[in-house]
Amino acid sequence: MEYVPWSSGVSAISYVSLMLSGSDAQDDIDAYVEGKAEHLFELLGYDSVVDDTYQDLLLRSLALDLLCGYDYPDCRDRAVTDFDSWRQAPLPDADGANPIDSEVRDTAYCTAIRNGDTVRTNKKAS
Repeated sequence: MEYVPWSSGVSAISYVSLMLSGSDAQDDIDAYVEGKAEHLFELLGYDSVVDDTYQDLLLRSLALDLLCGYDYPDCRDRAVTDFDSWRQAPLPDADGANPIDSEVRDTAYCTAIRNGDTVRTNKKAS
């Protein structure tokens, strides 16, 4: 898988999705994009591995950002679980305490807060 075509495709489909927002075609576009990104997610997984290339890291981040944005259950649930584990650690800011891969932290944090409860949101804000 190559990053550049995926990145260009996601940019283009985001524009199309925005233009079709609220129309009957929106559900079809969302289902198509989710299906394609799901395939990428299945190939790369949620976690980085030692032999990942730089493109793998970029693609994983792109796929997770897209899927979490579409509220894909595997992505959403993993982000919420990892975020909760991190926040419940006795010393969450200690080295190695954060289970969330640095390449996807922004996506995981935003997803967890968006799908979290008030207690989780208030903890992050403090």
